[in-house]
Amino acid sequence: MKQYLFLIILMHFYTISDCQNNNIKGIIRNSALATPVANANIILSNNESDQFITGTISNKNGAFRISKPNNNCVTLTVSRLGYVSKKVLINSNTYSNPFYIELTPDTITIEEVTVVWKPLIDYNEEGDVALNVDQMGNVEKLFLSDIITNIPGLSIDIDGNVLYGGYHVFTTLINGERMGSYYRGKPGFILAGIEAKNIKRIEVITEPNGRFGFYTPVINIIPKGDLQDIYYASADVGTEDKYALNLDFTKKFKKLTFRPSITYENTQYTTKEEEERSDIEATTTQAINNLKTNKQIAPSMEVDYAFNRDQRLSLDMDYTSTNFSNNRNLTYLDGINICDLLSNKSSAYNLSAAYYKRLNIGFGQYGIINAKASVTENKDNETQDQWILDKQDKYQTESSNKNYDASLFFNYNYHKKGLFVSANANVSYSYYTRKYNREIFDITDNLWHEQYLYENNTTTRIFTASLSPYASYLIRTPKKTSHYFKLTLASYLRNEDNENTQQVLESSSIIYYTQNFKYRYSMKKEKELMFLINNRITPPTYKQLHQPLTYVNDYTMQQGNNGLEQAYNIEGVLSFCKNTNYIAISKGVSSKGKDKEKIAYDFKIRFNYRNKEIVQDVIINEDNSIIYTWKNAKESFTSAFDSKVDWNVNKYIRLSGGLSYNYRVFNTITRSENKDWQGNVRLSGTLPVDIKFDIQSTYHSQEQNYNTTTCEYYDMQARLSRFFLRNKLRISLSAQNLLSHNGIKTEYKDDESNIITQKYPESPIVWLKANYLLFSYYKKR
Repeated sequence: MKQYLFLIILMHFYTISDCQNNNIKGIIRNSALATPVANANIILSNNESDQFITGTISNKNGAFRISKPNNNCVTLTVSRLGYVSKKVLINSNTYSNPFYIELTPDTITIEEVTVVWKPLIDYNEEGDVALNVDQMGNVEKLFLSDIITNIPGLSIDIDGNVLYGGYHVFTTLINGERMGSYYRGKPGFILAGIEAKNIKRIEVITEPNGRFGFYTPVINIIPKGDLQDIYYASADVGTEDKYALNLDFTKKFKKLTFRPSITYENTQYTTKEEEERSDIEATTTQAINNLKTNKQIAPSMEVDYAFNRDQRLSLDMDYTSTNFSNNRNLTYLDGINICDLLSNKSSAYNLSAAYYKRLNIGFGQYGIINAKASVTENKDNETQDQWILDKQDKYQTESSNKNYDASLFFNYNYHKKGLFVSANANVSYSYYTRKYNREIFDITDNLWHEQYLYENNTTTRIFTASLSPYASYLIRTPKKTSHYFKLTLASYLRNEDNENTQQVLESSSIIYYTQNFKYRYSMKKEKELMFLINNRITPPTYKQLHQPLTYVNDYTMQQGNNGLEQAYNIEGVLSFCKNTNYIAISKGVSSKGKDKEKIAYDFKIRFNYRNKEIVQDVIINEDNSIIYTWKNAKESFTSAFDSKVDWNVNKYIRLSGGLSYNYRVFNTITRSENKDWQGNVRLSGTLPVDIKFDIQSTYHSQEQNYNTTTCEYYDMQARLSRFFLRNKLRISLSAQNLLSHNGIKTEYKDDESNIITQKYPESPIVWLKANYLLFSYYKKR
């Protein structure tokens, strides 16, 4: 009883300040026993439209606090399992803080029943959070994007990214399956089109760390019914003969799923360039006009048969046809004109079949078997015509690559609290055939002559095997502090047989591969401090595993790793941020951040140190042939500072600003430094007719890289967008390169020459885009 009286006095002490902040405080108690009622659901809704505003739960003492909007009249709905629900009309003239709500016990005589009660928001021991949408009451007019900010730390920016703590990008799932790349991979726009009435629960896994096969934060949407069909269509129309069309359709027939899709693109760009070359002997000036056209059509079909949730068979087929041309015209100061017409017609197809099986070994343990076979073919037919005065040169190149691949993948996972252990074993066999031939046309005898120098017909067989154990450990403390450790080892075995050179290339290695450390501390009001460091080692064998015909020198066919050393890469990030859209929950008390906070920020310091990085190099041989080879680059160091500040001026307008500074040091033959920075200002918000606008201007500082200097320049882009048809249709109008058409100047200068180039990118580019997305459900529960 003393504790109860103390709580009443304490709540009365804050009455005046809470009224000024539009906070509602109260105590929920049992009408029969006058005892506190804990874990009661409290929902605040608009009195006229009955639309959900916010919600919370009562603490163990029956107390709650909820943020009241500027509406003069709202309804407070209180419910609890075993009690009769109660609605209270809240008006500034009819209530005072604190006030009491008494719930009447609900007694029902039944024979036998099993009741599972879930609070509005709940957590698990891993720190994951879930929002039970079906506990919110009337959400008929809401979409997931309307209620997602009720989950602590989550928000959606104007670009359609779902953010956690202001900087994480989420993987979005429906019932544990990927949603696909609809809306061009912007999950926020997808959530804006899913009606909340169809959703049962939203689960947020902030740090999966390998659990469930994901390493980035995950949002898992659990609908009340099964997802049946997905309809997606997009159409883009731009200036200067640019347009694109995409149709994507997912249809389910019980266990069988079809997903046909087709994409067509037609893009055309015109760029201009003026160049002046000065050396010891003379000065030349030339003007370059480029007209690039690219037409592409890509149909595809995915067929998936699910025996059950843990076993499926899939078949993928896709085809791509591309027609690319580049009409290049060079005009010199002395009147010499060079026309260069390059045309490339290419086609590619892929056919693959895969079998997936998940083995549930025990609590916290599972295994995965994945078998896959595929065939891929790429064909290119390239022609090139050059006119210099009265002389015409013609070239044609034909190439064909066909790959046959088969692989068998095994995976074991063990998870217990913060510990996650995984082991991957992979065996694969690949068969490659490559043909490449180049010919030149001789106008004197009117014949095509084969250039033997460019002829390269090869057949390669590669067998690889790898074993990679992985372990991570996540430590959480009651103060929302998390420590994350990760260690990966890798072992490789490779056998390569090349018929054209009659050589067999074998290599194997066991290496320490990656190590990660992450420290995160979550403070009050969604402030978060994070430090992440990643150490990675890349052996020469890694390059041989992922690229065929990898020699130290493609001309001499030098075998193996001779002359190459392991590469080291260390990178780190220190981040401090605060997100404005959140609900902070502590002991059952909820307050919506966007009703109080005006400023959000994100500050990052990044660094990257690389030593002996394995890079591809180009060597020109004595006969002027180009030889591709591998080498170890010398060390380099990159550091950067990024900052972003958002100011919520009001509920309609947001002003943002950002600054990025980069400093690079390259330890090469001549040590060189590179410094540059850029800043941007962004104004975004919503117009009275629900049209969202976004205007961003960016300044790029002067940048010097070795002997090349790029001048400062500005850029600007603007966008208008709006949802139609209950958020299923999104139409946007955007303009890019509004200032950069003034030209970007670069200057190269050394002891022998000076080259000044002024490039004029096409501007402005105006796009009108329409996206339609519809989710269909069946078997409503």
